[in-house]
Amino acid sequence: MAAATKKTAAKGGKKTPPKKGGNRAPSKAKQQQIQERNSYATGIILCLVGVVLGVFVYTSATGIVGKAVNGFLSGVLGLGAAFLPLAVFGLGVYVIIKKNIKGLCVKAILLTLALIALCALIAQFGTRGGIPDNLLDYYTKGAAGEGGGLIGGSIYAGLSGIVGNIATAIILIVLFVVLLSFCTHFSAFQFFAGLWRGWNDSREEMHVDYEGSYEKGRKVGKTASQKAPPRRVKSVDIPLNDEDDRERAQIPKDNQTAKKKLDQTFQEIKKNDEELRSCIENFPVYGLGSDTGGSIRQPAAYCGVTGMKPTYGTVSRYGLVAYASSLDQMGPIARSAADCAAVLDLIMGRDRRDGTSLEVESGGLLAGLTGDVRGMKIGLPADCFGEGLEPEVRACVLAAADVLRARGAQVEEFALPIMRYVVPAYYMIAAAEASSNLSRFDGVKYGWRAEGYEDLTDLYSKTRIEGFGAEVKRRILLGTFVLSAGYYDAYYKKALQVKAVIKRAYDEAFEKYDLLLTPVAPSTAPRLGESLDDPLKMYLSDIYTVPLNLAGLPGLSMPCGFDGGGMPIGAQLIGPALGEAKVLGAAHAFQLDTDYHTKMPKGGDAQ
Repeated sequence: MAAATKKTAAKGGKKTPPKKGGNRAPSKAKQQQIQERNSYATGIILCLVGVVLGVFVYTSATGIVGKAVNGFLSGVLGLGAAFLPLAVFGLGVYVIIKKNIKGLCVKAILLTLALIALCALIAQFGTRGGIPDNLLDYYTKGAAGEGGGLIGGSIYAGLSGIVGNIATAIILIVLFVVLLSFCTHFSAFQFFAGLWRGWNDSREEMHVDYEGSYEKGRKVGKTASQKAPPRRVKSVDIPLNDEDDRERAQIPKDNQTAKKKLDQTFQEIKKNDEELRSCIENFPVYGLGSDTGGSIRQPAAYCGVTGMKPTYGTVSRYGLVAYASSLDQMGPIARSAADCAAVLDLIMGRDRRDGTSLEVESGGLLAGLTGDVRGMKIGLPADCFGEGLEPEVRACVLAAADVLRARGAQVEEFALPIMRYVVPAYYMIAAAEASSNLSRFDGVKYGWRAEGYEDLTDLYSKTRIEGFGAEVKRRILLGTFVLSAGYYDAYYKKALQVKAVIKRAYDEAFEKYDLLLTPVAPSTAPRLGESLDDPLKMYLSDIYTVPLNLAGLPGLSMPCGFDGGGMPIGAQLIGPALGEAKVLGAAHAFQLDTDYHTKMPKGGDAQ
């Protein structure tokens, strides 16, 4: 309709006249301003009424009107009248804080019912001289500052006549507690449950400490003769190619002597050490890594293996050296999606030692891999396949989309314009948190300590200068800058606002799609040292991975091909929050029809 109106206006050169009797609706911002203004006015009025009632109820020097109001409230509510000003004032404060009067009526009703229950309790236990015979006597006693007044007495008399005094007391107490909990959002059950969990956790820690001390004492009691002799493994010096210190140290292809020495070493180990032989023969099928902006997914893509960053909080980070605490997440690196699922089944779940970990169900991911993606809607963000992406990478990722489409998935492109903002926002937030987290590495509490210092200040300075590399120093300085006075609002606060926008954009995308498919990196693995020579290029290589850390979403890197030089290419599957099962299921389906995850990369110089 709007498009048609615009088109007509363009043709005729006239604006469409507004409908008779209809005024343009105010904008959302205007409506919000009006709502807040009304909330403030209502809240202030309620607070003033509460103050006035408090003066009438709590003091006697209020004149004829005050005494009349006091006598009436006391007669109706009894001693419960003392709580009425507090309830009204509390409602006013609630409206002012919430800036919303929609829930005022419900709150008022609940508070009224709670006050009535309280008055009935007071009538049962706070009336001297026994229970009056006449209901009007409750009013009289209430006006004299005794009992629960007319309302409380009526409720008590009615209930006690039906169920008896004991049951009446129980009903009134439970009713008062429940109504007050709904009003204040305070759960007595959760409170006592938290106390119980805390006591139980403390008891478990004491038990563990006792067992550890006991075992330590047993070990100390052993004689030196009882200790097993340490194993000795023969070391062999292997010549390395040191022509360029920026290149990876590796055995030259033509160095047959080094290769022979290496083979002899492994043969000797396998022959003389049963344990190490077992380790070699049963090489680990997975590893664990931390992913702050792609440090699981990018290495996996560069090496031709599968890497999974789960939803933020699903895997405990206890024991991890914190870099950017709101972005860090642990996850597996393995050969296939099935292997990653098996590892996640073991490591996911709540850990009381990590306050950010979530109560999620563990197990079932591996068993749920069926390879069936029929009807699954997969979105291809067009903004992830534009400028800066190498053609070979684009072709391989789109080919991966074709594999999933052949299995029955619906694949289509859509716009995701927030991609241009993700890298600046990420490096503002990550650097700021890194500057704070890495400040503890001062040579005293944590980390390596420099030698030859004169005093404490010199120790801090030399330790951090010598212990941190150039890139770490660069990020610490950037983080300190964006957190400094005068720049906090301009950079860090704005980055947090962009983070919220990015999260909202992905939430809107997942309202339409089950998964998203993107590249992992714009190119294949760079040569050693190239990224450090061009930091800006290194930062831009994270453009497809950092959004998931900002939004806290799960993502998986899977091999999807090789470039002309034999270097692996990775495709990234992205799921909604706690959507690990969908991500792993689609990756498993892809790997059932391909063998890229089983191939050994040839390397950049091999053909």
